[in-house]
Amino acid sequence: MSVKQKPGHKMNRRELLGGALTGAAVLAGYSFLGLKNAIAVAKKQGKPLFSPEALNALFPVKLNSDYKKLLTEAQNDPQAFVRNHFALTPDQEKSLAALTSDDLSSLKLGIGIALHEDLRIESLCGASTKLPAGSQVVAQGASFQMYKTPNQEVVIQTGTTSKKRVTLGVGGSTSETTGGVEGANRAGGVIFQGTLTLNMMPRTSSD
Repeated sequence: MSVKQKPGHKMNRRELLGGALTGAAVLAGYSFLGLKNAIAVAKKQGKPLFSPEALNALFPVKLNSDYKKLLTEAQNDPQAFVRNHFALTPDQEKSLAALTSDDLSSLKLGIGIALHEDLRIESLCGASTKLPAGSQVVAQGASFQMYKTPNQEVVIQTGTTSKKRVTLGVGGSTSETTGGVEGANRAGGVIFQGTLTLNMMPRTSSD
């Protein structure tokens, strides 16, 4: 479950809280009646409640040193990363603690690919395991799947000027630049080369 945003749209506090609570309810197996306790947990710990939306909001939208620092922290110890940055319900804590060594190795592998290939992190919850066109599974565990999707690029010729339209993954943001110069999410001369999607608690494609 993911909140789709228009390019350039920044979620306000109310939107983020609503999306985070919905995602947390799914991850924890809570009914909406149980969200009162989840809100209390987040308020007590002074951190956002863990959810795909909260995880997406944590990472900078630009490929910069802060982005890579967070990815490196997550790769070194995925469990500690989640506990350091998010409040967890008791059920979420149990699920996090139950990750096996194979699960953790797969998470580290996927995060490492995002780090070294300059991929933008996107988190979902409960999405189908049927992959978008052009995507490739790079890691998976008992309760998650990670796949990468390269940028889709189309060169548009208008008179004597060419424009390169760069789309960040399937359904990602788009930018146009003249003279064939890449410019999507540019930071320090570097752009994201695609998207790494973390699908938590994925459904099988037949569901």
